[in-house]
Amino acid sequence: GGDQTGIDEELAINGCDVTLGSETTGCTIDVPVRLESGAAKLRIGKAGSFCRQDLYLNDHAGSGPKFVPAAGTEESVHKLFVDGKSMPRGYYGSSEAADAMSALATRNHPAFVDDNHFVGTGWIKVLADDLLRPSLMILR
Repeated sequence: GGDQTGIDEELAINGCDVTLGSETTGCTIDVPVRLESGAAKLRIGKAGSFCRQDLYLNDHAGSGPKFVPAAGTEESVHKLFVDGKSMPRGYYGSSEAADAMSALATRNHPAFVDDNHFVGTGWIKVLADDLLRPSLMILR
């Protein structure tokens, strides 16, 4: 327990199961998080812990690391990267969270079910991406 200081660049979890916070106390994650390998799993105890940081999920040998948001809640992340690729804005979670995500989904923030990287009834909302969107400009 207690606050951790001295994490400057990112929090990297490689091949282990980590729980941050609890359902009552939560935690503050104020650096980007990188999950490496299929054995890596990060559980978030209380929603609102992630502080809109980037989340990197890097598969190894076809197996994806697992992100477990707090049960039945939404966690906001700035950007989501899977194997170095920026993923579109929207809601991401496991099939257990599909109904809740679908109820929130819009044209600008669709729902994506991803059982390879997400576990449980919680989901994330990706706020931004590196994808280009076409725009129309009329010049006279």
